[in-house]
Amino acid sequence: MDESISIEKIIETQPLIERKATEEGIKKVTLTKDSGIYFGTGLCSHRQMSCGVPFDILSMILTAASLKKKLGLKDIYHNLADSHALSNNFPFEEVKKTVEHYEKVVTAIVDTLGIENYNIIRASEFQKDDNYIKILENVKNHEQLSKLHSYAQQEIADIEFFRQKGANLKIGWTMSIPDSRYDETFYDKNFKAYMNPNVAFVYVVPGRSFDKKKPRVAPYVDFNPQYRIMLPDNEAAKKIEQAERELGLGLNGAEKYYRGIIELWSEFDPNIQKGSTKERVIYIINRINRLL
Repeated sequence: MDESISIEKIIETQPLIERKATEEGIKKVTLTKDSGIYFGTGLCSHRQMSCGVPFDILSMILTAASLKKKLGLKDIYHNLADSHALSNNFPFEEVKKTVEHYEKVVTAIVDTLGIENYNIIRASEFQKDDNYIKILENVKNHEQLSKLHSYAQQEIADIEFFRQKGANLKIGWTMSIPDSRYDETFYDKNFKAYMNPNVAFVYVVPGRSFDKKKPRVAPYVDFNPQYRIMLPDNEAAKKIEQAERELGLGLNGAEKYYRGIIELWSEFDPNIQKGSTKERVIYIINRINRLL
């Protein structure tokens, strides 16, 4: 790790990071050259399976990869949370189909950019590990954590499992709403309070939707694809043009958000073409599509 570059310095300029929540989340945590990065991406809400992989998932993947490179960290562990979806009682075959699609898309992103030491792991795989089973049992028997839904208990056990593998930096996302149960700060605060304080939590801003009624959304799930850019997405250009007509050139904050993703992408793909935000978004989609 380059001691001249601290995580505090990086988050001051890193696009898409929510500064206030992250500054609080990284306090009093020491990262070393052996530290790894962990994050999970869900496949559902409590009511519905995701319709596909949003373009916005790049905010988490690229933030993790950028921090790994700049801080000289070791590994990235990306949890595809299929077991969590099953705990919400979605049909097994539907969950299986969805996680296979997510795995294919994330693999295409990682291979396109050549991100090293990037481990894509389904929750249903690592949750069979004896140590994970013990961790989850401890969470379920904890005086405070036992009161939580099984989905939240798994989230907390996941963080501890990967912390023990050396991943004491977690990427999450936040709506920046006090005491929110709609983003990852809920799980992280419970983890830090009752499990282990030595994990740094870095938060990206919410994803963006062209829906006027709900412009800020989770970056890794989507339930209204007509309002989101997806991976893959043959209608992306038309969606952006329609949104420009309805929302204006700023796309209700989405244009700035996409520029943040483009900036991070360019750290790994310096040959990204010049042009409008729309053209560069299409370029990224086409690069990923080559491997799908």
